Amino acid sequence: MSTLSKYRLITKDREKTEANEIRITANGYTSSYISYAMKVFEEKKFNNVVLKGSGTAISKCCIIAEVLRHRIQGLALVSKIKNTQIHDEYEPREEGLDVVTVSRSIVVLEIVLTLDPTNDDKAQVGFQAALSEEEVKKSIKEHEDRRGEREGI
Repeated sequence: MSTLSKYRLITKDREKTEANEIRITANGYTSSYISYAMKVFEEKKFNNVVLKGSGTAISKCCIIAEVLRHRIQGLALVSKIKNTQIHDEYEPREEGLDVVTVSRSIVVLEIVLTLDPTNDDKAQVGFQAALSEEEVKKSIKEHEDRRGEREGI
């Protein structure tokens, strides 16, 4: 019997997120994340949305941020790379063994999309200013044209 089979991972409750925070996963649909972010800006009236992704979801996080930036007028973004410590606890399946804690460090990409960037935001290394009105309108028109082609219109 291997050592791994003698232990079981203790599941933890997920941390609560803010209403304007979206955690991107590798399995989620990009279009769903984009729709939800648009809803947060338009219906919930937030001035910023925070996208967080780690591992293979980092590239998806970047794609979502760029699509939103090309669809919402005046949307600037600030990208930050952070390290987070994860502590997993394993309980023994057999008598006489101790609880084992394993710590690991993961990289998290955090992108703050904001309609009103502060001077602190503008001074950060990962700041990207909002696109011009013409670029946003052109991008929206191109998206609608491609959608019409797919639907055979």
